[in-house]
Amino acid sequence: MQLKRLIDKCDKDRSLIVAPKVGLGGNHHARKVFEDECRNAGAEELIKPYPPVGLVLDTSPLEYRRAVELLGMFFKHEFKYDQRAYYADYPNPKDRMYIWTSSRNVDRDERETAIVGVCGFTWEEDEKELVLGWVYLHPCYRSERDVRMKNWSGNKGRLEAAWPLFRKLHGDFRIPPPHSAAFSGFLRKVGETIDEYGKLQGFVVSE
Repeated sequence: MQLKRLIDKCDKDRSLIVAPKVGLGGNHHARKVFEDECRNAGAEELIKPYPPVGLVLDTSPLEYRRAVELLGMFFKHEFKYDQRAYYADYPNPKDRMYIWTSSRNVDRDERETAIVGVCGFTWEEDEKELVLGWVYLHPCYRSERDVRMKNWSGNKGRLEAAWPLFRKLHGDFRIPPPHSAAFSGFLRKVGETIDEYGKLQGFVVSE
């Protein structure tokens, strides 16, 4: 399926939607893991008053993992990769799929939440490390601002707002090439440099 057809489905694509009755409250284990990992990394202040991302793990409900898988398929099609970025039925327990969401009112008494973007840290067994394997925000949400996020991150985009948290959690992680022009531009914008292997060099998270 061509990317344009995928994009045209956009808001109408129910597979991006987490069941309204479950919302993001059905992901309790991943939320606890996320909070514990932030606490252990000394990153608690970076998730107040609201965390800039959520987390999907191998233990997360299937509908969460299916939404991440769908976004991985969009990523594959847009950037012409050969393999999917994520498999909902066979997730690696060591992977960390950080998610961005968007909520809207369905009617007076009901809201539904869509998982609209993923920053995927994937485990590389050969190197025994987590690497930033893929980042994708659905095209229909790339111009959207999260009202909650604006309260504390100013005009920063979703990835820029979450970047200091990723650095705290994962240190000088590696971002295997190739890198898109947009992502290379993002790295320059946030003052990052990488070595020939894609490893980040000495970024200091401002307090």
